[in-house]
Amino acid sequence: MERESALVSFAQDAADLLWAGLLWLVMSLPLVTCGAASCALYYTVVKVVRGKRGTVTKAFFHSFRQNLKQGSIASALLLLLVLTVWNLMAAFSGSPAGISVSASLSALLLAAAPLFLLLPFLFPVISRMEQSMSGQLKMAFYLSLKNLPLTIVLLLLGGLIILILWQMPSLILVFPGIYAFLSSLLLESVLPKMGTSF
Repeated sequence: MERESALVSFAQDAADLLWAGLLWLVMSLPLVTCGAASCALYYTVVKVVRGKRGTVTKAFFHSFRQNLKQGSIASALLLLLVLTVWNLMAAFSGSPAGISVSASLSALLLAAAPLFLLLPFLFPVISRMEQSMSGQLKMAFYLSLKNLPLTIVLLLLGGLIILILWQMPSLILVFPGIYAFLSSLLLESVLPKMGTSF
């Protein structure tokens, strides 16, 4: 009986993760709303899948609406970062022979490292803190440096998922929820210390 109950609970959690991931994918399509969708995905996974409170759809759209402004600003900043890196890489690839493309690219990645470091914390922080955008950015950056080993693990996990999706794009429906779930297992030990809760 307990085994059947555990299987039913696992199946429900898996279905909730898939549904939350699908909502994230659909709401991320305009790109500029990707940040709000990422906040909503994290919030939903922690509240509904792990906390067993509410429903996926209701929790997702509650958080999406609540974080639309801040999440969209964060999305725009990240898109600007990606476009800048992309354009600089294109510029370096056409540079004179005397300039090492790999050295230039390495310098560029080193300069962008602080921005990449805050990525694992940014959307969870936005989903948990009602503060100005600058305050949320500062908090995410502070937490990323304070918990640097955790930050590196989360960046590697995200990179691994991107590599898998590059090879098997059809798994896009599965991995957003899985990443949010795995990252929440690690992040929730840090985020409650900020005095926030769901």
